[in-house]
Amino acid sequence: MRQHAYKQNGFTLIELLIVVAILGIVMGAVYSVFIANQRTAYTTDEVVEVQQNLRIAMEAVTKDLYSAGFLIDTANTPAISAFANDGGLKSAQVLNQAPVPAGSDTVTINMASLNNAFTRSSTDVSTGSSTITVMPPVAATQVAAIRLFNNNNSIKIIRFESGKYRDLGLYTINPVGGVDIPNNTINFTPALTEDVKIGDRIVLVPAGSITPPTVRYELVNAATTTAGPNTCPNNQLCLQRTIPTGSEIVAQNMSDFQLRYVLDDNTVTDTPADTKLIKAVIVTVWGETQTTRLLSANVPKIRQLSSVIRLRNRINKADDSSF
Repeated sequence: MRQHAYKQNGFTLIELLIVVAILGIVMGAVYSVFIANQRTAYTTDEVVEVQQNLRIAMEAVTKDLYSAGFLIDTANTPAISAFANDGGLKSAQVLNQAPVPAGSDTVTINMASLNNAFTRSSTDVSTGSSTITVMPPVAATQVAAIRLFNNNNSIKIIRFESGKYRDLGLYTINPVGGVDIPNNTINFTPALTEDVKIGDRIVLVPAGSITPPTVRYELVNAATTTAGPNTCPNNQLCLQRTIPTGSEIVAQNMSDFQLRYVLDDNTVTDTPADTKLIKAVIVTVWGETQTTRLLSANVPKIRQLSSVIRLRNRINKADDSSF
Protein backbone atom coordinates (compact mmCIF):
# COMPACT_ATOMS: atom_id res chain seq x y z
CA MET A 1 0.00 0.00 0.00
CA ARG A 2 1.25 3.49 -0.95
CA GLN A 3 1.91 5.87 1.93
CA HIS A 4 0.74 9.52 1.52
CA ALA A 5 2.90 12.15 3.23
CA TYR A 6 1.17 15.40 4.29
CA LYS A 7 3.32 18.50 4.99
CA GLN A 8 2.39 20.50 8.08
CA ASN A 9 4.24 23.75 7.08
CA GLY A 10 2.78 27.17 8.29
CA PHE A 11 3.34 30.22 10.55
CA THR A 12 3.66 29.86 14.23
CA LEU A 13 1.93 32.21 16.64
CA ILE A 14 5.25 33.83 17.54
CA GLU A 15 5.99 34.54 13.89
CA LEU A 16 2.57 36.16 13.43
CA LEU A 17 3.10 38.31 16.52
CA ILE A 18 6.47 39.44 15.19
CA VAL A 19 4.92 40.43 11.86
CA VAL A 20 2.12 42.33 13.62
CA ALA A 21 4.68 44.13 15.79
CA ILE A 22 6.74 45.15 12.76
CA LEU A 23 3.64 46.42 10.97
CA GLY A 24 2.67 48.38 14.10
CA ILE A 25 6.09 50.01 14.24
CA VAL A 26 5.94 50.92 10.54
CA MET A 27 2.41 52.32 10.84
CA GLY A 28 3.41 54.28 13.94
CA ALA A 29 6.37 55.78 12.10
CA VAL A 30 4.21 56.68 9.11
CA TYR A 31 1.60 58.28 11.37
CA SER A 32 4.27 60.25 13.24
CA VAL A 33 5.64 61.56 9.96
CA PHE A 34 2.11 62.46 8.84
CA ILE A 35 1.38 64.36 12.07
CA ALA A 36 4.73 66.18 11.90
CA ASN A 37 4.13 67.19 8.29
CA GLN A 38 0.60 68.30 9.12
CA ARG A 39 1.85 70.49 11.98
CA THR A 40 4.53 71.93 9.74
CA ALA A 41 1.96 72.68 7.05
CA TYR A 42 -0.38 74.42 9.53
CA THR A 43 2.49 76.44 10.99
CA THR A 44 3.83 77.34 7.55
CA ASP A 45 0.40 78.57 6.48
CA GLU A 46 0.20 80.90 9.48
CA VAL A 47 3.78 82.09 8.96
CA VAL A 48 2.80 83.03 5.40
CA GLU A 49 -0.22 84.88 6.82
CA VAL A 50 2.03 86.72 9.29
CA GLN A 51 4.38 87.76 6.48
CA GLN A 52 1.45 88.94 4.38
CA ASN A 53 0.13 91.03 7.29
CA LEU A 54 3.57 92.59 7.74
CA ARG A 55 3.65 93.54 4.06
CA ILE A 56 0.15 95.04 4.31
CA ALA A 57 1.13 96.99 7.43
CA MET A 58 4.31 98.30 5.82
CA GLU A 59 2.48 99.27 2.63
CA ALA A 60 -0.14 101.25 4.58
CA VAL A 61 2.40 103.08 6.76
CA THR A 62 4.64 103.77 3.76
CA LYS A 63 1.79 105.24 1.74
CA ASP A 64 0.81 107.64 4.53
CA LEU A 65 4.40 108.64 5.28
CA TYR A 66 4.92 109.42 1.59
CA SER A 67 1.86 111.69 1.88
CA ALA A 68 3.04 113.32 5.12
CA GLY A 69 3.08 117.09 4.67
CA PHE A 70 1.08 116.88 1.43
CA LEU A 71 -0.11 120.41 0.47
CA ILE A 72 0.31 121.85 3.97
CA ASP A 73 2.57 124.56 5.37
CA THR A 74 5.13 122.29 7.03
CA ALA A 75 6.82 125.30 8.62
CA ASN A 76 3.79 125.68 10.91
CA THR A 77 2.25 122.20 10.76
CA PRO A 78 4.98 119.55 10.56
CA ALA A 79 4.50 116.44 8.46
CA ILE A 80 4.79 114.36 11.64
CA SER A 81 3.25 116.15 14.59
CA ALA A 82 3.29 113.56 17.34
CA PHE A 83 5.08 110.39 18.28
CA ALA A 84 5.28 108.37 21.46
CA ASN A 85 5.92 105.05 23.09
CA ASP A 86 2.87 103.39 24.56
CA GLY A 87 4.79 103.48 27.82
CA GLY A 88 3.03 100.48 29.26
CA LEU A 89 -0.41 102.11 29.24
CA LYS A 90 -1.78 99.01 27.59
CA SER A 91 0.93 96.59 28.69
CA ALA A 92 -1.20 94.95 31.38
CA GLN A 93 -3.49 92.11 30.43
CA VAL A 94 -6.78 93.84 29.56
CA LEU A 95 -9.75 91.48 29.68
CA ASN A 96 -7.25 88.63 29.22
CA GLN A 97 -6.22 89.95 25.82
CA ALA A 98 -2.73 90.03 24.34
CA PRO A 99 -0.70 92.84 25.98
CA VAL A 100 0.61 95.67 23.81
CA PRO A 101 4.40 95.91 24.30
CA ALA A 102 5.35 98.77 26.61
CA GLY A 103 7.84 100.12 24.06
CA SER A 104 5.58 99.95 21.03
CA ASP A 105 5.43 103.23 19.10
CA THR A 106 2.62 105.48 17.90
CA VAL A 107 2.81 108.19 15.26
CA THR A 108 0.53 110.97 13.98
CA ILE A 109 0.90 112.14 10.37
CA ASN A 110 -0.49 115.36 8.87
CA MET A 111 -1.58 115.91 5.26
CA ALA A 112 -4.09 118.05 3.37
CA SER A 113 -5.98 115.10 1.89
CA LEU A 114 -6.17 111.56 3.23
CA ASN A 115 -6.13 110.01 -0.23
CA ASN A 116 -4.17 112.67 -2.16
CA ALA A 117 -7.33 113.67 -4.01
CA PHE A 118 -6.94 117.05 -5.67
CA THR A 119 -7.27 118.86 -8.96
CA ARG A 120 -6.21 122.29 -10.26
CA SER A 121 -8.06 125.37 -11.40
CA SER A 122 -7.74 125.87 -15.16
CA THR A 123 -8.66 129.58 -15.08
CA ASP A 124 -8.55 132.62 -12.85
CA VAL A 125 -11.76 132.95 -10.82
CA SER A 126 -12.89 136.19 -9.19
CA THR A 127 -14.09 136.75 -5.65
CA GLY A 128 -17.82 136.09 -5.28
CA SER A 129 -17.91 133.21 -7.74
CA SER A 130 -19.09 129.75 -6.66
CA THR A 131 -17.90 127.75 -9.68
CA ILE A 132 -14.40 126.65 -10.65
CA THR A 133 -13.38 125.00 -13.91
CA VAL A 134 -10.67 122.41 -13.32
CA MET A 135 -8.01 121.01 -15.61
CA PRO A 136 -8.99 118.06 -17.83
CA PRO A 137 -6.83 114.93 -18.17
CA VAL A 138 -3.57 115.49 -20.04
CA ALA A 139 -4.00 112.26 -22.05
CA ALA A 140 -7.05 110.36 -23.22
CA THR A 141 -5.93 107.34 -21.19
CA GLN A 142 -5.93 109.29 -17.90
CA VAL A 143 -8.88 109.44 -15.52
CA ALA A 144 -10.15 112.97 -14.88
CA ALA A 145 -9.22 114.15 -11.38
CA ILE A 146 -12.70 115.66 -11.05
CA ARG A 147 -14.06 112.10 -10.71
CA LEU A 148 -12.47 111.98 -7.24
CA PHE A 149 -15.07 114.48 -6.00
CA ASN A 150 -18.75 113.98 -5.18
CA ASN A 151 -21.67 116.17 -4.18
CA ASN A 152 -21.62 117.25 -0.51
CA ASN A 153 -17.84 116.70 -0.25
CA SER A 154 -15.78 119.24 1.69
CA ILE A 155 -12.98 120.89 -0.28
CA LYS A 156 -10.18 123.32 0.39
CA ILE A 157 -8.60 125.67 -2.10
CA ILE A 158 -4.85 125.81 -1.54
CA ARG A 159 -2.24 128.04 -3.18
CA PHE A 160 1.54 127.69 -3.22
CA GLU A 161 3.16 131.10 -2.81
CA SER A 162 6.24 132.53 -1.14
CA GLY A 163 7.64 129.05 -0.62
CA LYS A 164 4.68 127.63 1.29
CA TYR A 165 1.09 126.46 0.94
CA ARG A 166 -1.76 128.74 2.01
CA ASP A 167 -5.43 127.86 2.52
CA LEU A 168 -7.91 130.06 0.64
CA GLY A 169 -10.94 128.67 2.41
CA LEU A 170 -13.11 125.66 3.20
CA TYR A 171 -16.11 124.97 0.95
CA THR A 172 -18.83 122.37 0.39
CA ILE A 173 -19.72 121.01 -3.04
CA ASN A 174 -23.37 121.70 -3.81
CA PRO A 175 -25.66 118.76 -3.01
CA VAL A 176 -27.20 118.78 -6.51
CA GLY A 177 -25.17 119.22 -9.68
CA GLY A 178 -22.10 120.18 -7.73
CA VAL A 179 -19.72 118.06 -9.80
CA ASP A 180 -20.21 118.58 -13.54
CA ILE A 181 -17.88 116.01 -15.07
CA PRO A 182 -18.59 116.73 -18.78
CA ASN A 183 -17.77 120.43 -18.31
CA ASN A 184 -15.00 119.89 -15.72
CA THR A 185 -16.62 122.29 -13.25
CA ILE A 186 -17.19 122.16 -9.50
CA ASN A 187 -19.97 124.24 -7.90
CA PHE A 188 -19.72 124.97 -4.20
CA THR A 189 -20.85 127.11 -1.28
CA PRO A 190 -20.20 129.66 0.10
CA ALA A 191 -18.94 131.99 -2.64
CA LEU A 192 -15.23 132.73 -2.91
CA THR A 193 -13.86 135.36 -0.55
CA GLU A 194 -10.57 135.61 -2.45
CA ASP A 195 -9.55 135.42 -6.10
CA VAL A 196 -8.46 131.99 -7.35
CA LYS A 197 -5.56 131.75 -9.80
CA ILE A 198 -4.72 129.22 -12.48
CA GLY A 199 -3.03 126.23 -10.88
CA ASP A 200 -4.52 126.64 -7.40
CA ARG A 201 -5.34 123.25 -5.91
CA ILE A 202 -8.86 122.10 -5.08
CA VAL A 203 -8.33 119.44 -2.41
CA LEU A 204 -10.75 116.85 -1.04
CA VAL A 205 -10.78 116.97 2.78
CA PRO A 206 -12.80 115.32 5.56
CA ALA A 207 -16.15 116.97 6.26
CA GLY A 208 -15.67 120.33 7.98
CA SER A 209 -11.91 119.83 8.31
CA ILE A 210 -10.44 123.26 9.02
CA THR A 211 -7.09 121.95 10.24
CA PRO A 212 -5.12 119.39 8.20
CA PRO A 213 -6.49 115.87 8.76
CA THR A 214 -4.33 113.44 10.67
CA VAL A 215 -3.53 109.74 10.46
CA ARG A 216 -2.49 107.87 13.59
CA TYR A 217 -0.93 104.40 13.79
CA GLU A 218 -0.70 102.26 16.93
CA LEU A 219 -0.93 98.67 18.12
CA VAL A 220 -4.20 97.59 19.76
CA ASN A 221 -5.82 94.42 21.03
CA ALA A 222 -9.45 93.29 21.10
CA ALA A 223 -10.05 95.14 24.38
CA THR A 224 -8.53 98.47 23.33
CA THR A 225 -9.42 98.73 19.65
CA THR A 226 -11.65 101.63 18.64
CA ALA A 227 -12.43 100.31 15.19
CA GLY A 228 -16.05 99.40 15.90
CA PRO A 229 -17.10 96.22 14.10
CA ASN A 230 -13.68 95.99 12.47
CA THR A 231 -12.02 94.82 15.68
CA CYS A 232 -8.81 93.00 16.44
CA PRO A 233 -9.30 89.22 16.96
CA ASN A 234 -9.06 87.84 20.48
CA ASN A 235 -5.57 87.14 21.83
CA GLN A 236 -3.89 89.06 19.02
CA LEU A 237 -2.26 92.43 18.46
CA CYS A 238 -3.25 94.49 15.43
CA LEU A 239 -2.03 97.66 13.73
CA GLN A 240 -4.81 100.26 13.83
CA ARG A 241 -5.09 103.30 11.53
CA THR A 242 -7.18 106.19 12.88
CA ILE A 243 -8.40 109.13 10.79
CA PRO A 244 -10.89 111.90 11.72
CA THR A 245 -13.84 109.82 10.52
CA GLY A 246 -12.96 106.60 12.36
CA SER A 247 -10.53 103.73 12.77
CA GLU A 248 -9.72 100.54 10.92
CA ILE A 249 -7.59 97.47 11.55
CA VAL A 250 -4.81 97.43 8.96
CA ALA A 251 -3.02 94.19 9.88
CA GLN A 252 -3.32 91.31 12.34
CA ASN A 253 -0.79 88.92 13.92
CA MET A 254 1.39 91.87 14.98
CA SER A 255 3.79 91.81 17.93
CA ASP A 256 5.62 95.17 17.80
CA PHE A 257 5.74 98.47 15.90
CA GLN A 258 8.89 100.60 16.05
CA LEU A 259 9.84 103.92 14.45
CA ARG A 260 13.17 105.73 14.32
CA TYR A 261 13.65 109.16 12.80
CA VAL A 262 16.45 110.37 10.53
CA LEU A 263 17.10 114.11 10.93
CA ASP A 264 18.58 116.70 8.57
CA ASP A 265 22.05 116.20 10.09
CA ASN A 266 21.76 112.42 9.42
CA THR A 267 21.49 111.54 13.09
CA VAL A 268 18.97 108.85 14.02
CA THR A 269 16.80 109.13 17.11
CA ASP A 270 13.68 107.67 18.70
CA THR A 271 12.61 111.03 20.14
CA PRO A 272 13.37 114.01 17.86
CA ALA A 273 13.25 117.33 19.68
CA ASP A 274 11.93 119.09 16.56
CA THR A 275 9.74 117.04 14.21
CA LYS A 276 10.27 119.61 11.44
CA LEU A 277 13.83 118.26 11.12
CA ILE A 278 12.69 114.73 10.25
CA LYS A 279 13.62 113.80 6.68
CA ALA A 280 13.06 110.03 6.82
CA VAL A 281 11.53 107.38 9.05
CA ILE A 282 12.86 103.88 9.72
CA VAL A 283 9.81 101.65 10.15
CA THR A 284 10.10 98.16 11.65
CA VAL A 285 7.15 95.84 12.18
CA TRP A 286 7.14 92.46 13.91
CA GLY A 287 4.58 89.70 13.62
CA GLU A 288 4.15 86.30 15.22
CA THR A 289 2.04 83.19 14.88
CA GLN A 290 -0.82 82.74 17.34
CA THR A 291 -3.15 79.86 16.51
CA THR A 292 -0.36 77.34 15.80
CA ARG A 293 2.06 78.26 18.57
CA LEU A 294 0.95 75.24 20.64
CA LEU A 295 2.21 73.04 17.81
CA SER A 296 5.75 74.35 18.44
CA ALA A 297 6.06 74.03 22.23
CA ASN A 298 4.10 77.31 22.71
CA VAL A 299 6.91 79.24 21.02
CA PRO A 300 5.62 81.51 18.23
CA LYS A 301 7.31 81.90 14.89
CA ILE A 302 8.44 85.54 14.63
CA ARG A 303 8.99 87.53 11.46
CA GLN A 304 10.26 91.11 10.96
CA LEU A 305 10.11 93.67 8.15
CA SER A 306 11.97 97.00 8.00
CA SER A 307 12.02 99.90 5.56
CA VAL A 308 13.45 103.42 5.35
CA ILE A 309 10.81 105.87 4.12
CA ARG A 310 11.85 109.33 2.99
CA LEU A 311 9.42 112.22 3.50
CA ARG A 312 8.62 113.66 0.08
CA ASN A 313 6.75 116.86 0.88
CA ARG A 314 9.34 118.94 2.70
CA ILE A 315 9.74 122.52 1.48
CA ASN A 316 12.90 124.65 1.56
CA LYS A 317 15.03 122.03 3.25
CA ALA A 318 18.64 121.16 2.65
CA ASP A 319 19.43 118.70 -0.13
CA ASP A 320 18.43 115.21 1.00
CA SER A 321 20.16 113.42 -1.85
CA SER A 322 22.80 112.01 0.52
CA PHE A 323 20.15 109.83 2.14
